[in-house]
Amino acid sequence: MRKWLDWPGRIWAVWFLVLFALTFLVQFPLYALLLRFERLHPLLHRLRVGWAWVLFAGTGTWLQVKREQKLTRNAPYIYCANHGSYLDIPVVAAAVPGTLHYMAKHELAKIPLFGMFFRTIDVAVPRGHSRGSHRAYSAGAHKLEAGGNLMIFPEGGILPGAPTLKAFKSGAFRLAVEHNIPIVPLSLVDNWHVLPDQPWPTFRPARLRVVVHAPLFPADFGMDENALRKKTYDIIDQTIKQYHGH
Repeated sequence: MRKWLDWPGRIWAVWFLVLFALTFLVQFPLYALLLRFERLHPLLHRLRVGWAWVLFAGTGTWLQVKREQKLTRNAPYIYCANHGSYLDIPVVAAAVPGTLHYMAKHELAKIPLFGMFFRTIDVAVPRGHSRGSHRAYSAGAHKLEAGGNLMIFPEGGILPGAPTLKAFKSGAFRLAVEHNIPIVPLSLVDNWHVLPDQPWPTFRPARLRVVVHAPLFPADFGMDENALRKKTYDIIDQTIKQYHGH
């Protein structure tokens, strides 16, 4: 019975899931059309941003973004964030300017309807498959060259124990070094608490704080992907601890 003690949180979670599904299905025909043409992907991403704001408005949550530095307009970036909630994707879409392409595990491409994004505008990365991973990172490089930005969760997925960070995988930082693209760390402060990843979900209407940190340029780290990865990890880890007192 303990899992039902937080019944307001359960009700909010059900409402979030219903709103998530309804808004997605309403926009699905337009998504399907825009995904067919790569030149229309920026427009499609703006539609995703609008969808994110509808979710926030409909669930009593609001975004609070702190930007440490103004980013260069139209310059490509690789964004890296901690990953502790299914809210992370819409929050990042609303907080980050420009066209955003998510790079995530290949399993997402198998989800009905939702998986169409990871076969077109976004990039699915196979696990334990070197040739497939190489193709995925080549596709990511193509997105950057076309003027988009990549969003990568370097923990490799939503893992137990948020907000404590898990070890970062190397892919984002290798891509940054190989193509000399700056990394922008993102600290998602509250998502793990508002919608935690657990078998019996709860939802808490609240602010969703995001810190967009200053970009880290590979040349400043001697083009050393390990040093770049460690610095990114430390920035996000220290920020989360600062906000939550761990």
